[in-house]
Amino acid sequence: MRPLLTSEKEDFATLEELAPAGFASLEEVREKAEVEKWEGLRVNMWTEDNKGRGILVKVQYWWREEDGAWKQILHDIMFLGPVDGTEKDGGGILVEEGV
Repeated sequence: MRPLLTSEKEDFATLEELAPAGFASLEEVREKAEVEKWEGLRVNMWTEDNKGRGILVKVQYWWREEDGAWKQILHDIMFLGPVDGTEKDGGGILVEEGV
C-alpha cells in the first residue's frame, strides 16, 4: 500500500467506468478531486498458494476527509489476474493478513 505517484494522480479510468457513479466527464472528476482534496492510495493484494497459482489485484482508491473521517470516493481495479512478480512493485507498506 502506498500513496499514488504523481503520474497516477489524474488517472481516473474512463468515462464509461465513471458514468454509473454520476460523472458526466473526466474533467468533472478531476475538478471535484482537486476541490475536495482527494487523496489516492495504490493497493496491491494477492494470494499465495506456494504452487504459482496466486491471484493478484491492483487497485487505486480515492478518499476524501469528511467530518474528521476518511470516506472512500472511488476505486479503480487496474489489474486482476495471476500473480506475476509485480505484487510488490512501487514499494510502500506491506501489510500481511493476520499480522
